[in-house]
Amino acid sequence: FGSTTSPTVGTNPIAVAIGDLNGDGCDDVVVANQGSDDVTVLLTTPPALAQVYGTNCGGPTISAVGSATSGNPAFGVRVSNGRATAPMLFMFSVAPADLALPPSTCRLLLANPIAQLLLFTDGTGQVTYTFGVPGSASLLGADAYFQGAIFHVPGGAFADTLDISDALRV
Repeated sequence: FGSTTSPTVGTNPIAVAIGDLNGDGCDDVVVANQGSDDVTVLLTTPPALAQVYGTNCGGPTISAVGSATSGNPAFGVRVSNGRATAPMLFMFSVAPADLALPPSTCRLLLANPIAQLLLFTDGTGQVTYTFGVPGSASLLGADAYFQGAIFHVPGGAFADTLDISDALRV
């Protein structure tokens, strides 16, 4: 319970119980209120996760910017440690994969990317793509996967052309 505010409950609370009431993996709170002769149920919201997985190929790394919570207009994804002022293919999917890209040791970690954007790294080899997370209950529990491929010709780790980031599951 990370909140520093006190929750609103009924009159004269006398007992509290903690447990996962709705099966989401987070502890919820039930308060017995003697004065108002009722109970208050306080359901917690699981935190949004941003997990990096896989291994980059050529150096670029990927990370989340902000929290992927419902209604957050400032959430984004950052690819760092790439070649400065280079074109980058930013990929998005709704499923993971693990596809080898021979003859290199690089791997595509997204299944059937459904969106690809051409972005450019800045002078430090970094690019941040910010997009809001819609405030829709239908997205709760949904997964999204991201990976970046930065052009590095010649000398890229994949086909002497691309350096590929690790992947991000949100």
